[in-house]
Amino acid sequence: MTAHREGPSERVRLVLPIPPSPNRWKHHPMELHRQKNAYRKQAWAQAVVQVKPTRDPPERVRVRATFYMARLTRDEDNLTASLKFVGDCLKQRQTGDLWWRQSVADLCGYFTEDDPAHLILEKPVQLRVKTKREERLELEIEGIIEEAA
Repeated sequence: MTAHREGPSERVRLVLPIPPSPNRWKHHPMELHRQKNAYRKQAWAQAVVQVKPTRDPPERVRVRATFYMARLTRDEDNLTASLKFVGDCLKQRQTGDLWWRQSVADLCGYFTEDDPAHLILEKPVQLRVKTKREERLELEIEGIIEEAA
């Protein structure tokens, strides 16, 4: 499947690596920070080659996440929590050191912020694949066009 940006509704499809399960998050703050940065670097590098991020992303977005996994071991809560690293990686407004973005598109993103006022996360879906090599996370990010009142 090829990632791409579609017409005026600002729909973006990305294929990313599976993020770590919250059950596998490191407990020591520095280890968790390293784990998060390693995932963000990998996911950001894959995202920018698929669809170029923009300096003017949609203010509000709807995100649909589909996990393709060889073993269906995550419940709904873990699927949703797994997306924390992903949201932190793809949002435009970043804080702290951005070394993991490799100086590419530091002011760009696929959505402005990952809080509930800006991002509507639909219930994640988990589908089985035959092998670990096929495992992936597919995201569909769709800009929400606000109607004038």
